[in-house]
Amino acid sequence: MLPKQEGMTRKMAVAETEKPTGQNRVKASGFWRGVLVGVFCLIVIITAVVYYTLNVRGLSIFIDQEKLAAAVRAKIKARVIQELPLVLDKVAKDTAGHILAGSGAPRLTVEIGDKRLELPVETVGYLQDQFRAAAEESLRASLGKLDLAPYVNELAEEAYRMVQTTLSEEVYGKTFRFQANRWFSLPVTVQGGL
Repeated sequence: MLPKQEGMTRKMAVAETEKPTGQNRVKASGFWRGVLVGVFCLIVIITAVVYYTLNVRGLSIFIDQEKLAAAVRAKIKARVIQELPLVLDKVAKDTAGHILAGSGAPRLTVEIGDKRLELPVETVGYLQDQFRAAAEESLRASLGKLDLAPYVNELAEEAYRMVQTTLSEEVYGKTFRFQANRWFSLPVTVQGGL
């Protein structure tokens, strides 16, 4: 053979060995199977580590005692300012009703000289309603003059102290178990401070 033809034959021989054959395909598919098995095993190991870490160590949450107590104090103060006038109005109404409740049967007698005049039941009822309305209005006016700011602030401060005490004594440092499903519960430890 001529040297030129020999080079051509070699190129053809090399080209034919590079063509994928059945054996080369098996090697290539075996490689990808190995990669998939490795990725699957890695996912299983990572899942097991995360599950174990969460199940044993759990999560820790931090609650800022000062911010929570201040938020509760503000909410209580706003709610008391909103509700207190309604409570005082009810007190005035109930108290005025109780003033006349023990008066017994509605009878009223007016004496003019040596004559006695008994007023009809309708008139007595009307007078009682007028008296109740006057008493209620007087109580509302008296209660309306009260300076309620110290009471509102005292209630808000008491709520503030209660939140701080409850967090310090009953919540901080404790671990609660959050049951995500029947085979997995997550321990949650509450931490915090001032």
